[in-house]
This record gives sequence, structure tokens and C-alpha cells, in this order.
Amino acid sequence: MFSNTIGSRNHSYYGNCNADWKDNRIPFIGLGQYPIPDDIKERLRYGQVPMLEFDGKRLVQSLAISRYLAKQFDLVGKNDFEAAQADEIVDACRDMLIMYMIHFHEQDEAKQAY
Repeated sequence: MFSNTIGSRNHSYYGNCNADWKDNRIPFIGLGQYPIPDDIKERLRYGQVPMLEFDGKRLVQSLAISRYLAKQFDLVGKNDFEAAQADEIVDACRDMLIMYMIHFHEQDEAKQAY
């Protein structure tokens, strides 16, 4: 279960690995505004998407889902060092996203220009 703006990396795991899966998306209305139906929201551990459901199990948080799927589809690397390099890239992207979100939410125009 993904919003229309979150989870595309996880979709690529399924598409590239010929996995049998169902894509359930929640439409994006605006920043932080997703009309998550109550019956779905109560199943979300932190009240937010994305969520991966399989075999009666639920996993939330996009990086946890990405790492899990990468392992399931043998995309992690050939050894521990290659796996660590993949984690390094994921963590760097996460850091950049956090910086972007801080900037995006900044109300002070002078700070936004920085």
C-alpha cells in the first residue's frame, strides 16, 4: 500500500523480479494529506504508508521494506561489503530527503533562499 508519491523504489523490486503482487495506492491530495480509509489506517503500525502485506504479515517504513525486498530478490550484493555499499547509498539518499523536507517545510523565506 503506497501513496502516489512514496514507494516507487519498492514497486521496482516487484516489477524487475517478476513477482506476483497487487499495487494498492492511496491518492495524494497534498503534502501530508492522504485520504486513508479507517479500515486501512487501523492496520498501519504508525498510521502512515507505505506498508507491505504478505502471508498475514505487515511491514511498514519504506527503508525497512526496501531492505527486506532487496534481500528477498537477491539484490543486496554478493558479500557483506557490497551490502554495506548499498546501505550507504540508501542512507545518503535518506539524508538528502530529510534535508529537502526541512527546507520544504521552512516558513522563513530568508532561510528558504539559503
